[in-house]
Amino acid sequence: MPENEDAIRIFNLVRYQLVMASGGAVDLLHEAIHRAMELYGVRNRRECFEKVLTLGRWWIPKVNEKKGDE
Repeated sequence: MPENEDAIRIFNLVRYQLVMASGGAVDLLHEAIHRAMELYGVRNRRECFEKVLTLGRWWIPKVNEKKGDE
């Protein structure tokens, strides 16, 4: 959907910028999200930020799953 294009673009840029703990990834690096939104001129940053965090909640378990397969 067009209203999600910014969030998808930003997520794809920052998806490997992770906050790590001993058990694996725990969050996306918020500073990376904000910098990418600034760089790409995202207008509604709050909405985009929230959508990127939602994508992160979906993505992080997948990253941690993959880590366990190694």
